[in-house]
Amino acid sequence: MKFIGGLLFSILSLVANEVNIAVPSNEMQLAKNPPITLAWLKDKPRTITKDFYISQYFKQEISSHEALEALGQAKNVNNKLFYAFAKKFNHDETYAVAQCMQAKTNNLINQHIDCIEVGLSMYDATKLNYDQLDTLIQRLEPIYETHAKQLKIINATIPFIKLTSSPNDVFFGVFNHCGSVYRGKHFNYPLSRRTLKRLSKDKRFQSSIARIVLNQNLPLMQESLLEINDAKYSHATSFYLALNAIK
Repeated sequence: MKFIGGLLFSILSLVANEVNIAVPSNEMQLAKNPPITLAWLKDKPRTITKDFYISQYFKQEISSHEALEALGQAKNVNNKLFYAFAKKFNHDETYAVAQCMQAKTNNLINQHIDCIEVGLSMYDATKLNYDQLDTLIQRLEPIYETHAKQLKIINATIPFIKLTSSPNDVFFGVFNHCGSVYRGKHFNYPLSRRTLKRLSKDKRFQSSIARIVLNQNLPLMQESLLEINDAKYSHATSFYLALNAIK
């Protein structure tokens, strides 16, 4: 195993848009006083802290062009940040997309399929019942085939079988975004060597590794990771593989 830089670096590398990191009090004070400018934002590195300042920038009186430039400076454009941008961008179609992303699942499933494609996450899909998913699959399949295939996995009797036989885009779209509870409940099976070989060539598998190692309900899948060579992986991923090896 390669030398690992540190625990903090590794944790920060895991799905940055899913964690809330506090802005230091002195920086918070700065944000409360002088207005944030586009030039000031451009001078800062892409970090989660910068994303916070971009969200604050969207609360100021700015033009549509300035809003678009600021969004381009973000490290992670999550739903909340995109919605704040859409309100400033003053573009009907963009705002409609933002509304789809913000819609409650029970309302979303009755909307146009374009809205469903944008707004329905895999995590939200795991909360729907069999009949609801089946209806969505039939509606999405003619135009949004990949999304429909992902929903078929969620709706399968044994989701793991369909998951591992799916193309990479479908696999990672489901596995990396379905949520830890669903993941631990339905995917605790060993990965075959053939599947591991295919997945390990995809950079998205590094995010999968972190999710597998940190989920105590995936011991069989964790055992599969013992065969992985981490030579081409990041230090953070090597850390997770090392952690998995000493369990």
